Amino acid sequence: MALQDLTQNGGAMLAKLRRAMRDGATPEAAFAACVPRARRKRRGQFFTPPAVAAAMVRWVCARSPRTLLDPAVGPGIFLARLAESGNRTVERIVAMDTDPLALRVAQGRLDSCRFRCEWRQKDFLTAPFGARFDAIVCNPPYVRHHDAKLPEQVFRRFDQEHGVRISRLTNLYCLFLLRILSLLSERGRAAVITPTEFLNADFGRAIKTVLLRSGALRGFIIFDYRSEVFDTALTTATITLLDKQARRDDVTLVHLSDLDAVGDAHRWFAGDRRAPPLNGDVVLRRCPRAELRPACKWGTPRLHVLTLPQSRGLRPLGDFARCTRGIATGANFFFTLSRQEARQWGLRAAALRPCITKAAHAPSPDFSAEDYEALAVSKRKSLLFDACSGAVQRGGVSAYLRHGVSLGVHTRYLTRHRTPWYRAERRAPADIWVSVFGRRRLRFVRNSAGVLSLTAYHAIYLTPRLSQFTSYLMAYFYSTYFSLLGAAEHRVYGDGLLKFEPRDVERLLVPDLESVSGEDLEQGTALGRLVLAGRSCDLDAELQQRVDAFFDRGAAV
Repeated sequence: MALQDLTQNGGAMLAKLRRAMRDGATPEAAFAACVPRARRKRRGQFFTPPAVAAAMVRWVCARSPRTLLDPAVGPGIFLARLAESGNRTVERIVAMDTDPLALRVAQGRLDSCRFRCEWRQKDFLTAPFGARFDAIVCNPPYVRHHDAKLPEQVFRRFDQEHGVRISRLTNLYCLFLLRILSLLSERGRAAVITPTEFLNADFGRAIKTVLLRSGALRGFIIFDYRSEVFDTALTTATITLLDKQARRDDVTLVHLSDLDAVGDAHRWFAGDRRAPPLNGDVVLRRCPRAELRPACKWGTPRLHVLTLPQSRGLRPLGDFARCTRGIATGANFFFTLSRQEARQWGLRAAALRPCITKAAHAPSPDFSAEDYEALAVSKRKSLLFDACSGAVQRGGVSAYLRHGVSLGVHTRYLTRHRTPWYRAERRAPADIWVSVFGRRRLRFVRNSAGVLSLTAYHAIYLTPRLSQFTSYLMAYFYSTYFSLLGAAEHRVYGDGLLKFEPRDVERLLVPDLESVSGEDLEQGTALGRLVLAGRSCDLDAELQQRVDAFFDRGAAV
C-alpha cells in the first residue's frame, strides 16, 4: 500500500537522513543523529544492534517460513539482516510502523531486494490481520504506560483474549508480545527484544502467565546490564523466543554478559553439539515449565545468589512491616518549598509538612532532627505544601493555589485525578526509608527526625509491637549477608542501576523477629547503634567485619 505523505518537517528530516546514509552512516546511526531525541523517545524508538538482529532473524527463519511480520519495523534492521542471510523461502513480508519517516527509510533500504513487502502505517495493537505468520521478529516501542495512554477498551480486549487481567501499569512492549503470540501460525516462531523489566516487575506477572499457558514459550536470552544493548536507554534487554510447533516441558534461560555471544545462543537452545562451551560470560538454565511461577523473578541469574533454607529462621520482611512508595506530588516544583519560599508566600505551618525531596539529602544511615534542621536552613526544599491540612483561606494559601493554577499544575497527570487537585497523599512518617535506586546496593536510612519523604525513598513501617527491632534491622540491612540475599529481589537496569519496588522490599528475607533471643537482640541492637552513628552508608572495615560475623554465624537466625 502507498505510504502517507510526509509533513514538510518530515520531508526535511528524510532528506537529511538520506544525505547521512550516502555519507556512509547506517540507517540506525543516521536516524539517531538526524531525528530529534525527543521525537524518538516519544515513539519509543531504540534500535537493535546488527549482531542481535541477525541472531533473532536466524531463530525465526530456522524452519523455512513463508510469511514474515515485523510489526515495529523502524529503519528496517531485521529486514536488512533477512536480505543478507540469503533466505529463499520467505514469499511475503508485512512491515508495520506508526512512524511514516521510519517506514520511508526502511522501504528505501529494501527497494533493491527481491522480497515482496507490504508497508503499513498502522498501529499494530489495533490493526486487523487476515492471516497468521510463520515468523515474527520485532523490537517493540519502549513506551511506559503513562506515556502510551492506551484506552481502557484496548486492555479489556487483551483481558478477554488471554483470560487474565492485564495490569494497567503494563508497558506497551508487553502488549506487543501478547499480540505477536496470538498471530503466530501453528508452525510459527517469534523473536522479540524488549527491556528485561517485565520478567522481574509485578506488572509482568500476567504476561508470564499467558506465555506459560500458551506452551509456545521456548525461553529467554537475558543480557547483562554491561552489554548496553539499547543505546541511550537506561534499561537491560531480553529476547523472548516463541515456538508454536516444538512445544517442550522446559523453558531455557540464557544469561549473557558478552554481547558477541548472542550469535551462538540459538545453538544452546537447540542443544547443538557445535555450540561453544559455557564459560563465565554465559549462564544457562533449563527450568521445568511446571516449576516456573509467574510471581517469581525470572530475570536474575540466581546461580550466583546465596539462597538459604527456611530452616535458618528467615522470613519475608512483609511479615513484620509494610512498605509503600514515597509521596508522589505530580509537580515537585510547586508542592515542595524551602523555608524562605514559604515565608515569601506567607504560608503558615498548618499548610506545610516537613519532608525530604531527594535521596542525597539523607546520606548517612540515620536522619536525625539535627540533620533536618541543617537541611532546612540551607535553603533547600524541605517542606511539603499540604493545603488540606489547614484552612484554604488562611495565610497565603489562596494566593499560592492561584499561582499553581497559573502554572497549569492542576492539569498535570496526577493532580487532575485528585479532588481537590492540590490534595497531598496522606502518609505518616516512616520508621525506615530505603532508596529506590542504587549502584552497589540499596541504602536504608532510619527516619529519626520523623519527617515525610517523597518518591526518592520507599517507606517501611514496622508493626508497632516490633519497633524495638529498628536498630537491629539497620545493622542487618548493612550486612554482606543481607546484600547477597537481596540480590535475588532487586531489578537491574542499564549501567548497573539497581531498583526495588515496594513489593520487592516486603519479599526480602530477614531474621524471624518473633524468635530472636534477648541476647541476640541486645547484641544486634548494639551493632545497629554503631551503624547509625556513622556519617556514611559505607561502613568502615572493622565495623563491617563485626556486622558480617554476627549475622553470618547463624546465631541471629
